Amino acid sequence: MEIYLAIYGGSEPHSDIAVSINSLGNVHEELGELDKALENYEQSLHMSTAIHGDDRPHPDIAESLNNLGSAYARQGKLGIALEKHERSLEMYLAIHGHGKPAIAMSLSDIGRVYHKQKKLNQAAKFLEQSLEMLRTVFAQNTLHPLVSKVLCYLAEVYEAQGRKDEALAIRERNQQNNETKKRSDHGSESSASGNQGR
Repeated sequence: MEIYLAIYGGSEPHSDIAVSINSLGNVHEELGELDKALENYEQSLHMSTAIHGDDRPHPDIAESLNNLGSAYARQGKLGIALEKHERSLEMYLAIHGHGKPAIAMSLSDIGRVYHKQKKLNQAAKFLEQSLEMLRTVFAQNTLHPLVSKVLCYLAEVYEAQGRKDEALAIRERNQQNNETKKRSDHGSESSASGNQGR
């Protein structure tokens, strides 16, 4: 970030600086430093809004809103988290329409907040929508990591709803998919190593 500040200066908002600040928030969040992460996300959102406008949907604004939602959810501030995620989803839909991974993961994030709020029917609804969209995006590729992630979340919700057989079926299928992917990745690595040795 210091490089961007040196290039562009600190007085005028610039998209590269906003993205860099947002990325710094990601690092703080990974470290569990949620207050610092929130501060970075708010700074990034403020700068991106200053650049692109309050009423103009932009991916940088949508991402900052989504990151704010995730950090607030981790703090247990679920009402604020849900509001941020919903604004992010609304903006992604305005930008992309339907059928993008970012939209699917926003749906998933909303579902996870509803799960934490014990609103299990709404949680299942959003996670099912997310999964359906991801399968469309990745052409039924059940081995994609995002598909696997949402399946895990959905199994947790089904378990909490008492739909234990469905939860177990999802977990078993997900485990099989993960094992298949590992074998496929290992085979690709072995093939690449063999080609390098020629």
